[in-house]
Amino acid sequence: DYFLCSEVLDYVEDDAGAFREVWRVLKPGGWFLVHVAVDQNAATTCDYGGPDPQDDYHIRRYGRDFPAILSAFGFEVSTLSAIDCVGEREMERYGLSRRPLFIAKKVVPH
Repeated sequence: DYFLCSEVLDYVEDDAGAFREVWRVLKPGGWFLVHVAVDQNAATTCDYGGPDPQDDYHIRRYGRDFPAILSAFGFEVSTLSAIDCVGEREMERYGLSRRPLFIAKKVVPH
């Protein structure tokens, strides 16, 4: 029904394989909830080819194309941020992240 992936994909060597596997195990209409760092200043994802010590040993830094990457694997993608759900005061009080949650739904054509 749901697959939650938080702060992992930028460390996974074969993220395409991970996306395919999530697609495989989700039932039609299932949800893939992804929380990952996205560089809003970068139009496209940068793959380092290996762990980069200058970037917390990430293997890649996703760019603004991340929703399109998910879509390419057949997911219908939307985003939600905590700031959309709670006020500024709650954001600060609970230390909530401003990073969006990517909500990818497995949509199977009829």
